[in-house]
Amino acid sequence: MLVKCVDLNGEKKPRDECFKAPNGKYYSSEETYNSILKDKEYRNNVMSLVHNLMGYDNNQIVSPYFLKKLKMEVGSYSFQTVYETIQSNEDFIGRALRERSFNGEQHKINFIVKIIANNINDVYNKMKQVDKIKVVDTSDMNMSAINETRKGNTGKDLTSIVDDIWN
Repeated sequence: MLVKCVDLNGEKKPRDECFKAPNGKYYSSEETYNSILKDKEYRNNVMSLVHNLMGYDNNQIVSPYFLKKLKMEVGSYSFQTVYETIQSNEDFIGRALRERSFNGEQHKINFIVKIIANNINDVYNKMKQVDKIKVVDTSDMNMSAINETRKGNTGKDLTSIVDDIWN
């Protein structure tokens, strides 16, 4: 039986090829399910940050206009990137919301979204750089293979060159 699996393209697949989540929905894989959960968590974190920045109490909610405007401006970025962007500009946004006068809630939301849109590329690039930097576990490395690749025109391996320098 074909079921609609929740994923990026929404295609139908046989039930046995899909992952059935605890909520009863079918996902193309467990990784997709976990990715969607993570994205929802970051979305909630974004909404919480904006709620606090706008100075709302627990009885107030952020207007749905915020998510619509955010999607229009930075829809191709993940909520994680949006969250990191808001966090990195939280002091500036908070100070600006306190010191400037706005015509209303929509004006404040437009201001916040513009700050996010103007800074999100920088944050995204920083996040990519952090992802590229990986801690290498040297215990798994084969030193003879490294030495072979480090041989220069002299034919000496790296260990003998270091020994020559220190001796």
